[in-house]
Amino acid sequence: MLDESPDAVKSRDGSRFLLALFGKHPAWDDHMEDIGIDTPSLADFKRWLYVDGIRSNLDAGAWEQLPEDHRVPAWDHRLLMTGSKGMILARLWASSDGRGRKAYPMIAATHLPTSRLPADLAPLFEALDGVKLACQETESQEGVRAAARQGSAALESAVKRLSPLPPEGPSAESRRSFLDSPEMGPGRIGFERVLHVLSSDLAAFAPGAKAKQPARSRAIRIPVPAGEAERALLMWHAFFSPHLRPEIIWSAVHPVEAPWADIIVGGPEADCVFRFRASAVEIPPVAEIPYNVPPETLAKCSRIFEGFTTPPFRVPPIAGEEVNESGGLGSLMGRLFRGGP
Repeated sequence: MLDESPDAVKSRDGSRFLLALFGKHPAWDDHMEDIGIDTPSLADFKRWLYVDGIRSNLDAGAWEQLPEDHRVPAWDHRLLMTGSKGMILARLWASSDGRGRKAYPMIAATHLPTSRLPADLAPLFEALDGVKLACQETESQEGVRAAARQGSAALESAVKRLSPLPPEGPSAESRRSFLDSPEMGPGRIGFERVLHVLSSDLAAFAPGAKAKQPARSRAIRIPVPAGEAERALLMWHAFFSPHLRPEIIWSAVHPVEAPWADIIVGGPEADCVFRFRASAVEIPPVAEIPYNVPPETLAKCSRIFEGFTTPPFRVPPIAGEEVNESGGLGSLMGRLFRGGP
């Protein structure tokens, strides 16, 4: 997934701005027709998220078995997925089919053939929010298809206005502010707990790890400040990147009203989708779990914090072997964004 050559990624009409719609909508009596699933990555994404993920959890009654306060009340999520040669942004929202069945969401997803994140995710998610609104306001199949066309144009306009993150990633000031986030507790203890989990649960994904094909994906729940979700996801991406091999698929899933997000590394595997509807009561953020972090890990955390905040941002991975990289994603199609090469 997300490993197609960027020059080969085009929609059926020749555009590079790919918008897919799938799921449930009242204009269809059951699952709606697929719209715009024109790349292997989008097809794989739908299969992982919708067929293997959401459907399998619904068939098993996984979310219904949770107490009410352990369950996210409704579908209303943002998703960012990055791979070696591209990224997918998606918006999920509560919907129904023509028979009034409401278990499945509707999903809008865009596939951008670039491994270099933009400096701001908000305009892209705003374009996807516009697709959501247009789909909610129409009762016809043609109206949904029109929403897809309008959404693709809005995404194209948003992408052309964006600048890419610099190759070195966020600024030193932004990095320091991020590490001092009050949501992570005093003395950066929350980040120490995250790194403790990274050193064990995600060791197979680390640079230099012997296991080049990890058997299972892993997930970590992290805090996200209210009202700053898009910025926080970019900062968390910068924080995680030095500890993962570049080819590893990385996803962040954020329930819009929640002060947390799930980082899913590797895979992707269907059981990770269970977390989408499991509240923080069921799965608390890692920063809130009182791990007993060993002294040797704490010492390494200090070196990581120093490297993360000091140019040229050479960060030693918490597991595996150190690599001479900034932890940025590198550009394969910086020309997508204003100011790219």
